[in-house]
Amino acid sequence: MKENVIEEKTIEDVLFDIEEHSQYKRLPPKEKTWMTVPEMGNLLGLKKTDRYWLVHKNFFECKEIAGQMRVNIESFENWYANQVKYRKVTGEEPGKILKKWSYSVTDISELLDITTSSVYELIKREGIRTVTVDYWIRIPKKDFKKWYEGQSKYRTREDKKKDQELENATITMPEMARLLGIERQQVYNILNQSKYSHFFESIVIAEKKRITKESFQKFLEGQDYYKLDPSNEYEELVAEEKAKVGNI
Repeated sequence: MKENVIEEKTIEDVLFDIEEHSQYKRLPPKEKTWMTVPEMGNLLGLKKTDRYWLVHKNFFECKEIAGQMRVNIESFENWYANQVKYRKVTGEEPGKILKKWSYSVTDISELLDITTSSVYELIKREGIRTVTVDYWIRIPKKDFKKWYEGQSKYRTREDKKKDQELENATITMPEMARLLGIERQQVYNILNQSKYSHFFESIVIAEKKRITKESFQKFLEGQDYYKLDPSNEYEELVAEEKAKVGNI
C-alpha cells in the first residue's frame, strides 16, 4: 500500500499560489494620464511663473482635479512633438512630428547653403508658403519641394554634386563660341538653324542652358563648315572628353 506523499512547499510558494488564485489578485497599476503643473515644469526645467504662463497659453489640455490644476500627459506629448522652443531636461528631442512635415529657416539655409537672411528674402520673393508655429516660421516640405523642382538656380548640396558631374559633361554658349573661334551670337544662330539644331542636346543647370559635349562632338563630325579653333585652350579638353566616350 502506497503512502500519500505530501510535497513540502516554501512560504514563497504558498504566497504565490494564494496570489495567483485569489479573487483579490493585485492588478497592474494603471498608466498615468495626468501630471501636476510642477511635474510638467520640472520636466521642461521651468520656474513657477513660466510653468503657469505655459498652462494659460492653452497649448495642451489642463483640468482642475481634486482642487489642483493638472496637465493631460497625452496632449502635452503631442504639443511637445509639434514645437521646438522647449526641450525636456531628459534631453528628449522636441518637434518630432513638426520636423516630419516642415522645415525651419535654418534647415533651408543648410539645405541650400545660403544665409538665413537669404532664406527670408527667398520666401518673400518667390512666395513660398509658410506657417507660424509658436512664433517661429516653418516651411511645409511639400511646398518647398514644389518650389524647388520648379527652378534650378538654388541647389541642395547633394544636387550640386550631381550638377558638377553634368557640368563636366557639358559646355556653355560662351565656351562653345571660344571653341569655334566665333562670336556668341553666331552660336545662337547655329543652335536655331534646322540643319545644325538636330545635332545638339541641351540641359539647364542653375538656370543656364548648356550643350552636352557628346552632342557638340557629333556636330563637329557631322558638318564641314565649323571647326575647332586651334588657338583656343579648350581643344585639349574636348579631345580628352572624346577619348573618354570612345570616339563618339
